[in-house]
Amino acid sequence: MRYTGSFLQLTIGDKGSYFYASFGAPITHEDDTRRAVAAALELRAPPPELDFIQPVQIGIRKTTYILENIAFLAAGFLCLRNWRSSQIVSGGTVWLALGLGMLSYFIGNLLLAYWEVGLGQEPAVSPGDFFFILTYMFLGWGMLRAVISRELNLTPLQWVLLSLIAVGGVVIAIASGFSPPMPHLMPPAVGSRCRNCNSRSF
Repeated sequence: MRYTGSFLQLTIGDKGSYFYASFGAPITHEDDTRRAVAAALELRAPPPELDFIQPVQIGIRKTTYILENIAFLAAGFLCLRNWRSSQIVSGGTVWLALGLGMLSYFIGNLLLAYWEVGLGQEPAVSPGDFFFILTYMFLGWGMLRAVISRELNLTPLQWVLLSLIAVGGVVIAIASGFSPPMPHLMPPAVGSRCRNCNSRSF
């Protein structure tokens, strides 16, 4: 009820060893990540009626950080391997820049994980931000070197289209970083029903 979510599914493990609850928040939009995470974090402190359930485990960030770091470390290793190869296209400098970018993101994400999960600090600003900046610098350098080394001969119309695509990508990236406004976090009236669904709110 507090987060105006609708209950979707409940799965109970063998002999009640665990339960998996799936819920959504259709009042804001079909899949409201912020409300879902906020509700899940509150479930870490169960009500007195469920104090026999210990410990409460919610895999929100740890698994994500582990999988992300494995992917970026592997990508960095492969890029640096291509940098040392004499048979790779685009030149060694391009792959060196891409590899350093991936490793910088790996280090930054590792520091961010320790900052948020280990120390319990807010992730808005962390020691990993410096390495995230290095990531974009290295990736920009690598992509620029890849284009310059080709000595592209584009027509003016092709340059215009390329610029429009680049600007459009930047706009989409910026717009996707903003979540829709949350109308409220106050609990609705008991027994109220959410829009566009037939299930009772909780």
